[in-house]
Amino acid sequence: MVTEVDGGPGAGRTPSVVFIKLHKCASTTVAYALFTALAASTRRAGMQLYAFERSDFRLVASAQQMPMGQAWGGSDGNGSSSLAVAPTSMIATTCERARCARGAVCLLHQHRATMIFRRATPSAELAACFGHTPFVVTIVLREPMRRIVSAYFFYGCGNASVAADVATDLLRHRRVQICAHVFEYQNVLGDPRDPRVRHHQLGLPLTGVLAGVTEELDDYYILLAERLQVGLSPFARALPLMRKAPPAGLSATAFAELTRACLADTRLRKIFARRARADFELYELALARFRAWRAEHAPAWMRAQREQLRAERARHLASLGLDDGSGSGSGAALTAAQHPFACPLGAFVESRLPRLDGKGSRLRGTRGRGQGQGLAYCVRRRQARQRR
Repeated sequence: MVTEVDGGPGAGRTPSVVFIKLHKCASTTVAYALFTALAASTRRAGMQLYAFERSDFRLVASAQQMPMGQAWGGSDGNGSSSLAVAPTSMIATTCERARCARGAVCLLHQHRATMIFRRATPSAELAACFGHTPFVVTIVLREPMRRIVSAYFFYGCGNASVAADVATDLLRHRRVQICAHVFEYQNVLGDPRDPRVRHHQLGLPLTGVLAGVTEELDDYYILLAERLQVGLSPFARALPLMRKAPPAGLSATAFAELTRACLADTRLRKIFARRARADFELYELALARFRAWRAEHAPAWMRAQREQLRAERARHLASLGLDDGSGSGSGAALTAAQHPFACPLGAFVESRLPRLDGKGSRLRGTRGRGQGQGLAYCVRRRQARQRR
């Protein structure tokens, strides 16, 4: 898959970006950081930025359209995925209206953009959208067990409060596995051992995709900023979004201990490494691609960039009055890059966090049927889903 076009009239300009936004991989944080980075870059250059919204990925009526469960690449509970879904004109109208191939910078950063990669011809569809203008495709993956456990609690997939019950829920109930997006990597990218995937992606999964991992997010930000030529500042200002408070009845300490116990369950890990084999292999592939990308840069340059990123982040937190580390008086302060605040927010922290541009970024979440909270630092606790 060709994800960046060099030369021609688009050379040297800020490229459009397709972000494969997965669940519980810090993807909302990255998507919003990409929006702020591209917004600043295009504003300086006097260019138009179009951030796609959910409705831009609506399915086009067609006799060849598959049922919704397959059209969305839903797992059948065994990790199988659909390679051909909606017709190829799904986003063509929006791309044309937004002038993605005629001078505008476009950002495809919604969960629904993954539909492109669940299909038989993603490269052709992206080429039709962007023409000969430069664009990149990027993705962030998280270690699979960490993602599964995080999704179990974030989406209220069950009511377990001890590690053994979490394991039982995840192993015995298909509904819980679907809720926790156990097979999402395979559903979006395909099984790397499946011969059909060679045609699905015009190569092995993640070919030509700029891959990052949440465990090394700062280095991903550095490499992405350099590739997009947008500078580090938007990424230094990025704060975690869409976080949730611990489940009802658990303190933050107890919840952290529960999470550690789940991740330390070697039996659970071995079972999922077998059942969701493709997801574990795709993560390892992404990690290898990411490290190869980083190895293209001199270690001294990477060290200097890390220092610059941390210094800019510290200055940003200081400007918000959230860096004193005291955790006392008027409220808890932001003390670490990875966990700068706890949810629910205290009044002191909430009053200092920057207002999020949900309208401009179009990251407004789903609406209706009790789902989605909109773009936020912390989301309200959702009632755990009841077993049938």
